[in-house]
Amino acid sequence: IQKIIDETPGKVSKEQLDELVAAAIFDAVDSKNEFTLENTLKANETHVKNVWYDGAHISEYMARLTLIKEDDRNLTEIQEVINAANKDLAEAAVTAAEGGIDRAKLDYARDLVANLDAEEAGKKGLQDRVDAHYLILAVNEARTASAMATALEALEGLTGVSEDASVLADYVNEVQK
Repeated sequence: IQKIIDETPGKVSKEQLDELVAAAIFDAVDSKNEFTLENTLKANETHVKNVWYDGAHISEYMARLTLIKEDDRNLTEIQEVINAANKDLAEAAVTAAEGGIDRAKLDYARDLVANLDAEEAGKKGLQDRVDAHYLILAVNEARTASAMATALEALEGLTGVSEDASVLADYVNEVQK
């Protein structure tokens, strides 16, 4: 792509450039080589947004892009596929994080949600779920009565929570079990 641009300065329109980028990406898809796809996406970061360069995402992009019909192979379609894959993988990561109290899983889910397109429907709901689970994680990680009080206070809507230090210490002991 760069060679064509260099050889024809000022003569490549935005539409032509978009077509060249889409063709390069679909050539990588047609090669059925995820490493080639990853490198092609990296080389075209100014044209394709919100790409995650990990194995799960690249595999998902590859699988979905192979389903695109020849007539629909364009940059807009590529971006739609990437956005849809990102959303599905973010939803799965949030659900997996909610299934336990693993900070690494929750951090990964948070990062995936943050990377979603700003216009993505459902992004706020996913972010709210991640934020709520961080509050639960704070309760789990509380090791003192004051940390437990702060963590429980952050969980809006809980009723019957004691403010007594000895009861809070009992909460800590129970959570640690």
